[in-house]
Amino acid sequence: KLLGRLPRLQFYPDAFLEQLYRSGPSLLLAVLIIHLIISALIMHLLLPVPIESLGAAFALIFGQQIPLLICSGLAAIQSAGGTAQELFIYQQEQQLEFLQSLRISSLDYVIIPRLLSSIIMLPLLVVFALAIGFGTATLMVIHHYGYITLNVPLFWNGARSILSLHNLLWVLLKSSILGGTIAFVGCTWGLTPVKISDLASPLRYRISTYAAISAWGIALFLDLALSTTR
Repeated sequence: KLLGRLPRLQFYPDAFLEQLYRSGPSLLLAVLIIHLIISALIMHLLLPVPIESLGAAFALIFGQQIPLLICSGLAAIQSAGGTAQELFIYQQEQQLEFLQSLRISSLDYVIIPRLLSSIIMLPLLVVFALAIGFGTATLMVIHHYGYITLNVPLFWNGARSILSLHNLLWVLLKSSILGGTIAFVGCTWGLTPVKISDLASPLRYRISTYAAISAWGIALFLDLALSTTR
């Protein structure tokens, strides 16, 4: 249905902006705290490493996978289960049928905004997480080594040798794919006919877990596919 609807897609900016606001800002604090702690812990363990190799070591451990996995996990917890539960309620209250009576496609108004918002918001969360992680690492370099004009450029040169622009774009592309996967899982479960008795919290947790595992599995598959093409 989704693929067949694309040529006749009608975009609803209000629904899209609402979902964009609901899917991202509520996770900023959690992303900030988690990546602040993780980056500080990694730097604490790496500080005996010479400054010439410190940036590359931090980028290798932190930069390529940790923000993507954590942000996609948080998005699965917040978005997939919430989306499914909302769509369950829409079914019980017959809101989807009401939209159809107004000649509004439920795919256009309900599904597409959730997919687009997740595809856009997850890369932004990953960029925010990377900024927090590398900002924390830079401050720890300044505190531990001093000589800002000498050691900070050495740290960043090492980081760029691992997390190049190409690698960063690949991380962002993967995050968009994972965001779409998470939203797709939530919408798929949400459009499944259920009973009122099935709307309990454990079902939402199962959906969130399934979305996270699906997203991480796709991330692993993409990395393996890229490694085999090199």
